[in-house]
Amino acid sequence: MNSPGFAAFDDLGLALSIRHSVAQLRQSAAPIVKVMYATPGVAAPGRRMAVFAGSFNPLTIAHEAVIEQALGTDQCDEAVVSIAVHTIDKAEQQGASLVDRLVSLTNLARAHQRVSVAVTNLGLYLDQAIAYRKAFPKLGGLTFLVGFDKIVQILDPRYYQDRDRELGQLFRLARFMVAPRGDNDRSELDLLLSSPPNQSFSAMVGWLPLGSDFTRLSSSALRSAAGPIAEQYGLSRHAAPAISAGAYSNETLDKWRYGTRQALIEAIASMRDDLQRRVDFATLMQWLRVGDGRIRPIVDQLDDGRPGSGVEESMARAGILSRGPS
Repeated sequence: MNSPGFAAFDDLGLALSIRHSVAQLRQSAAPIVKVMYATPGVAAPGRRMAVFAGSFNPLTIAHEAVIEQALGTDQCDEAVVSIAVHTIDKAEQQGASLVDRLVSLTNLARAHQRVSVAVTNLGLYLDQAIAYRKAFPKLGGLTFLVGFDKIVQILDPRYYQDRDRELGQLFRLARFMVAPRGDNDRSELDLLLSSPPNQSFSAMVGWLPLGSDFTRLSSSALRSAAGPIAEQYGLSRHAAPAISAGAYSNETLDKWRYGTRQALIEAIASMRDDLQRRVDFATLMQWLRVGDGRIRPIVDQLDDGRPGSGVEESMARAGILSRGPS
């Protein structure tokens, strides 16, 4: 078990914390935007917020370039990277879990002074705009960062019962900055916005230039790469270790590592709160990393699909659970 792939376990504490927050959001019937990681001063009065919503499956250097480019304009003071829970539940189950994608985004945000992370149970941009304006009523401006394919979809009348009314409401709440995808350029956006049905909204849509190295990079191409993926393929250096270690790999060992990580997160999350607080993550991760024999009974139980109280008891016997109050 002594392998670089066991860096996949290095952020279990953060992953478990995120999993709890996501579970709470899933239980909410009301529309909500939940900030998972907030940069100091986020949404201070008058600040202009850029929201980059996506599945980040996985987080790539192109995603980072979009954020950095937006923060370099005079339209944005801060950025929020956001994932919609329902999108992951229904359409994005391949590859990394929602938790690990949020671990990646949190790593990214921690490396920047003006980036925060949010999760929402909303999919439509109009619903998101309403929710962000409600959550942060003193914003100086709200901008969504999207790819060219997405603005085409947003303006497509097939998605609306009353297109002009719904788009009018959306563009009163937010503007859009459009990044190129593939060979798209500014002239294509200008042509789209010059169409008579779109002209009234054109002032609320701007262009966000990116280098060709980024416009041709796609998450789907990374997902299809054989074996573990890494920075040389365009994976962000902030991606959760578990992602580069095997979340998208077809190799048996890589898949086992990732499956073990997921099972371990779920096993700990199923424990009582007082027991979860007693898990010695530093020791647990060290033993996993070096292949300490004392961790084998726990891993064997996870492999057999029988976590439950057995993992809890094995952790206690191995000394992974610290002593509780007497």
